[in-house]
Amino acid sequence: SSNNAAVISMRGITSPASETFGLDTANALYLDGIYIARSGASGMDMSEIERVEVLRGPQGTLFGRNTTGGAIAFVSRAPSDELGVRAELCYGNFDAFNGRIALDTGLIGGVIKGTFSYARRQRDGTVDDLMEAKDSRDPGSFKTDSFRAALRADIGANGYIQYIFDWTKTTGTPFAFQLTN
Repeated sequence: SSNNAAVISMRGITSPASETFGLDTANALYLDGIYIARSGASGMDMSEIERVEVLRGPQGTLFGRNTTGGAIAFVSRAPSDELGVRAELCYGNFDAFNGRIALDTGLIGGVIKGTFSYARRQRDGTVDDLMEAKDSRDPGSFKTDSFRAALRADIGANGYIQYIFDWTKTTGTPFAFQLTN
């Protein structure tokens, strides 16, 4: 029903697949410890992920409410001490294209380091709308652009200060469906 809402099912408990702003999900989603409260925001493009932690079962003790089915925690990769660039390109059917580039600044002044990344995902529709001239506007098509900036300053051996900015924009046409009975 949406290009942004992910359907998450854990222990037989499914989250709603709509961009409803009034409903909490039964499966919690976290990005770097920040709770993603609505299913409409769960389809964002997450880049520079170090690991994914999946915790089944009610997780109310660790994470609080809205974790009846469980919790999924995405932990992003910290900026590297070394200067570097990573790139990835993929192509698939329905003119699907995924591209990602990331730049690690390395240590700047021996104190601060950063990572900047940009990603683009797009695909033509999976159902041919005969009234639409462009395949990029057929049902199931989408274009997603995302940008991420992470800055980290180490404070001695025991701590650090980190700032992360994530931005994602998705445009597209919802999937085609047909009601029966």
